[in-house]
Amino acid sequence: RLSDTHPQDNLSLAQYYDTALHPPLHVVNVTLNETVSPLDPLVQRDRHGRPLALSPDHLCLDGAWHPRHDPQRSASPRRGARPPEAMSIGSWIGISGAAFSTGIGRGTSLGKALMLGLANVRLGHWWRAGALQSPQPAAAPGRGVLGWGAYGLARVFQPQSYLLAELLGRFRGSYSRYWYLSDGGHFENTALYELLRRRVGLVLASDNGADPDYQDDDLANLMRLVRLDFGCEFVRLDAAALRAGGGDAAWLAPLLIDDASPGRGNFTESACVRVFWACRAGEPLGHGTALIAVKPRLVQHAPLDVRQYAQAQPRFPQEPTTDQ
Repeated sequence: RLSDTHPQDNLSLAQYYDTALHPPLHVVNVTLNETVSPLDPLVQRDRHGRPLALSPDHLCLDGAWHPRHDPQRSASPRRGARPPEAMSIGSWIGISGAAFSTGIGRGTSLGKALMLGLANVRLGHWWRAGALQSPQPAAAPGRGVLGWGAYGLARVFQPQSYLLAELLGRFRGSYSRYWYLSDGGHFENTALYELLRRRVGLVLASDNGADPDYQDDDLANLMRLVRLDFGCEFVRLDAAALRAGGGDAAWLAPLLIDDASPGRGNFTESACVRVFWACRAGEPLGHGTALIAVKPRLVQHAPLDVRQYAQAQPRFPQEPTTDQ
């Protein structure tokens, strides 16, 4: 039956990462929601979340690297701390696509959290962080009588307190015993942020976020984040620069998007690509990350069935996220 799960279908992290013989291997991106931050006003006022990336050997929380914890790993947590919750690769990937939830990163607000929570649209996951929980900073303001009373009630009525946090959109990030994880796109939707952190030399990106007006919101958000966090700037390369460079990049020149052409395209052009150099401060051009970004458009070599579908569906190829 379709409802049955094959016993070997949902792999553990060890089965997926430690025994795989061939790449590619996923870097799974999720968002750790944080709307109440004792130390970081940038997160609390603007981002409302931090990037959490699962890779073969590590969990990377906003630049802090932790050994990957699962039952098959020998790494043990600090004395007296519980190990983090073990989840399969399927669970991590499912959370990474949890687009609709009470915590949605920078989009989190009291109104949205109440509406989605009361409608039980709650696709995020409360993950027991165990030894990864951040200690409460010494600089945090002390609790008054009411504060300690609320803290005591929250410890006694733990499930109810976390449900209330969801309804109010109040997430304490890594300072909580349980971390509220949701779609990685709630922090950065292209999934390029962690690749740029790792200084990958060549990146091919499919810019497939719903963008009916072709405003490039996702790419612009990526550029803002990496400029602030990594000191990284994007230099766009035009056709002349690609031809002058020669080599393997020259073939991309005819495919470059002309910003003066219609965003969706009208089957008369071949352009669907932008090329950038992502360079950190002090790096000469050509020594950073080469980014080839492909944008869905109606191009002249589209086959007949795609043309027919585009004529019947005027929002194609930029259908909204609700159409999944």
